[in-house]
Amino acid sequence: MTLDLRARPQLILLLAVAATLAAEMRLVASPAFAVHPGALSAAVACDLLIVLPAIFWALFIRTGRVAPRLLWRAVAIGLLAAGAILPVEQFKPLRRVLGNGIPARALATELALLHFALFSFCKKPRAGSYSVHKRAGSSAIAWALGLGVVAEAIPFHVLLRQHHAGWAWVLTALHGYTLLWLLGDAQAMRLSGITIEGAVLAVRIGLRWQVRIPLAQIAAVEMPQGESLDRKQVFHASVLGSANFVLRLRAPVVLRGFFGIERRASAVALSVDEPAKLAAHLRR
Repeated sequence: MTLDLRARPQLILLLAVAATLAAEMRLVASPAFAVHPGALSAAVACDLLIVLPAIFWALFIRTGRVAPRLLWRAVAIGLLAAGAILPVEQFKPLRRVLGNGIPARALATELALLHFALFSFCKKPRAGSYSVHKRAGSSAIAWALGLGVVAEAIPFHVLLRQHHAGWAWVLTALHGYTLLWLLGDAQAMRLSGITIEGAVLAVRIGLRWQVRIPLAQIAAVEMPQGESLDRKQVFHASVLGSANFVLRLRAPVVLRGFFGIERRASAVALSVDEPAKLAAHLRR
């Protein structure tokens, strides 16, 4: 019995995907990846986001087996695979290798969100970190928004499918991706926080804002009790609600947020779950 691969393009695609994923996983686990994480992360992303869709196009779209609009399936598989294989701490080096343009920023952010949404449930926050998500209620808000997305997606899909089945599934896919986005954002908030790493205060507010501040650069720590802060003088990095922790700095620092957005500030307002404990730690 002979196996005619030319008559089974689905099998060829499956073998190509399996071989590509195995090669990328071995590369990420190799000692060379630890030496050149930025360049090799870019190579892995290129293989998964360009090579896999190219294989799909050659086997299915070019031969007329499927419509060109279904190319998004191969792109989605590549995104999911990249989010699973690449360590989340390598998404920033990847963006530096690809450049500082909007596409590179968006790719790094989306990969990080997919990683948190699908592959972070067994992870725990950093030891000794001060959480920033409980007071803001980020998990509850994500659940509420997710329920709203589901409540919108079902009737839209049913109504649109009667007239335009293809567009109905496209809209459903967008709703599904929105759910992944919300889940990834909530997970990033849960696993982030504020830590003291040697002589540096590392502030991570999910993927929204991240900054590293030398402890010697902190001039004062304030804990406002409900009073409003001048947003022209204080940068609000809190997610929701009023800030309860303010860092006054001797010199401006650069905060980095979604899609590589940068902001400079000499005073940063945060919403911390245990502000008094963090303030006491810093004052010591």
